[in-house]
Amino acid sequence: MLHPDVTLSIICDEFDASRLDAMARALARSLRNEGIDAVPAAAPDATPGAKGDPVTLGTIVLALIGSGGVAVTLLQVLRAYLERKSTLRFEVTRADGRKVSLDASWFGKAQLAQTQTILARLLEE
Repeated sequence: MLHPDVTLSIICDEFDASRLDAMARALARSLRNEGIDAVPAAAPDATPGAKGDPVTLGTIVLALIGSGGVAVTLLQVLRAYLERKSTLRFEVTRADGRKVSLDASWFGKAQLAQTQTILARLLEE
């Protein structure tokens, strides 16, 4: 089932707005390179050249086909970003408000299979 209304938010207290925006754009590119349709979210009333508000900065809109394969790919990309900056957190949110928050603790060897299952369920329903 297609969920074009899934968002992925990057949270990092150590980043200012411009760094968060740059990371969201890079992450969206990484996801697209892996076959996941991802674009940085735009503020509803954004004017050209405006930086955006804190809610939309660091947020990526995803169009996902709910399958375990998409969850695996998404987790692999997020894990690569966490390996570079372990203080990152990610929130995957559906339009109905259901979400899962992921930080480095979700990506350990013992936790990874459970994380994949939880994320796949969120994306499939």
